Amino acid sequence: MKGLTRLELKKIIHSNSAILLVIFFLIILSSIVSISSVDIIDNNGEFYSGIGGWKILSEQAKVSDGYVTKEYMLKEKERYDRSNGKPYIEGTRTEDRKLGLKLVYPQDFLFMTLNAPYGQDILTTYIDMNLTEQEMEDFYVNWPKTVIEVLKRTETPYSDQEYKLIYSKAKAVEEPFYYAYNMGWQAFSNSLEQTWWGFAIFLSVLFASAFQKNSTVGMSEITLYNRESRKKLYGHKIFAQLLFGASIYLMYILSILLIVGVIYGLHGWNSSIQFIDSMNIFSLKVWQGILFKIAVGLLATFIYVYFISFLSLLLKNDKGTIVVFTLLEVLLTYKSNWLANTSEVVFNLLPQNFIRGILSTNKLFFIGDQIVPYGFVTIMVGCLYILILKFASKWLLRNYYI
Repeated sequence: MKGLTRLELKKIIHSNSAILLVIFFLIILSSIVSISSVDIIDNNGEFYSGIGGWKILSEQAKVSDGYVTKEYMLKEKERYDRSNGKPYIEGTRTEDRKLGLKLVYPQDFLFMTLNAPYGQDILTTYIDMNLTEQEMEDFYVNWPKTVIEVLKRTETPYSDQEYKLIYSKAKAVEEPFYYAYNMGWQAFSNSLEQTWWGFAIFLSVLFASAFQKNSTVGMSEITLYNRESRKKLYGHKIFAQLLFGASIYLMYILSILLIVGVIYGLHGWNSSIQFIDSMNIFSLKVWQGILFKIAVGLLATFIYVYFISFLSLLLKNDKGTIVVFTLLEVLLTYKSNWLANTSEVVFNLLPQNFIRGILSTNKLFFIGDQIVPYGFVTIMVGCLYILILKFASKWLLRNYYI
């Protein structure tokens, strides 16, 4: 590593970095744990409420791992008929409602996907497993039709030709689906989205002083002596920030995996992605979808680094950079009223939303007869953002004066 880059890294890793890092990861831990309590029926038929319920659910659900054929569905129906949860799902017993419990069952996402073509979906309070043999037989025939019906019901703005392309893609999904309980991976995906804004603000605190005026960690008159020194300065600073940002991002990802692994377990990485998103039209496994999401998140991290550097060059003040970046992050993440009329397509192409719905059927793009997932579009747009920010930052640096 070159000496100047090493020096810039040392400036970033100052005495406050460790404290900020600990605070940030404590916030992540508390945000995940605070929403992790669950109400279940244990193996003895008793109610159990608490964070430990997820481990019980995982053990109860592992018996259902397998390829979802008609024979598999019949076995799951038999298991459902013998289960402790059936009377509560079907409402013949209501003690759970009287106690204010919201029971979660081991095969919830399995039953949700299997019932999707027959009227029950995630909005249904409890999802049963009362499919007829004919419905089981016809599941893979009816599932692609359901994808289109759901899209039209949600008023997704696709043309008739685009709906035909989506239907063809759905029909081509690899069959049979493979089911494995994957709540840990769902929790990882949700936790990443819920804490993403905090990670972005944390990056701004780390890098806001990179081009601060008259600062030992920012800019001094000697570093701006000539054009060549300015050019080298920017290159070494941005490379150090990208390197450190990628390292922090990796720690961020690993910390979420560790927390959800302890609480939920990480079983089900090889499940078909349709058991996380029942309307997904791609032949992928859960691990492939998660890996793609992590990769897009890394790109978004790089965009944040470039944008924070741009703001630092523009404002020449660390506090101003943090305030402006935080305001923009919060406003764009939660789409305030003044953004209500913003095109949904434009809004989705902001880095704040890159990790959300990267393979969603509601956010598809089309090039001719080819379907392009939203995640691939974010990669192209993200690279364009970086080029624009890099050019703008170099222009600001060329005109930077102490």
